[in-house]
Amino acid sequence: MATSFLCASALMLAAAAAQLPPPSEQPGPLDLYPPNIEGKLPMAVDHFRYRLPIDNFGLRYLGTDIFASAGARSPVFLYCGNEGAAEDFYNASGGIFEAAQEHGAFVLFVEHRYYGDSLPHGNASFTNDNLVYLTIEQALVDLAEAIRALPTLLGCRGTVGPARGFCDVVLWGGASSPHVRPEERPEERTPAAVRVVQLP
Repeated sequence: MATSFLCASALMLAAAAAQLPPPSEQPGPLDLYPPNIEGKLPMAVDHFRYRLPIDNFGLRYLGTDIFASAGARSPVFLYCGNEGAAEDFYNASGGIFEAAQEHGAFVLFVEHRYYGDSLPHGNASFTNDNLVYLTIEQALVDLAEAIRALPTLLGCRGTVGPARGFCDVVLWGGASSPHVRPEERPEERTPAAVRVVQLP
């Protein structure tokens, strides 16, 4: 009797699974919320050494405004680029779209330098001489410059205090070592405080 119950259960699960489209055919955010904001921001290859002429490259971004219910006063959910093309993370990050829908926000993905189409030196980006610009510091300034450009890109404006000239931004991205509790992390790797910095 138990065997027939297990067989019947297995058959029901197999039948249900047969009705689902394979994962490659299931719609993702690229299908459900196709990007209607896309382009490249001019970005300095080296933010810390100023030489003329300044060597720039295009830092790619893509996103959507379909949830931005308050227009220019809508917040911006900004996804900080990872180690891959922006559209791959756009398509694999359904949670940001659910949150944007709930909060009436713009969604914008900014690609990380040296990934996807954001190659500072094109096909020559991966030489030893050119890889010196693939640093956390350079990438953080890229992100700060992208945030500074949001009013021009999206036409958004902040809603409170001194941030009125800028957009209300919520940063979205991955976390390192989420399985390690804060008390188990080495002291030198745990930030003592987080500062909010307003860009001029």
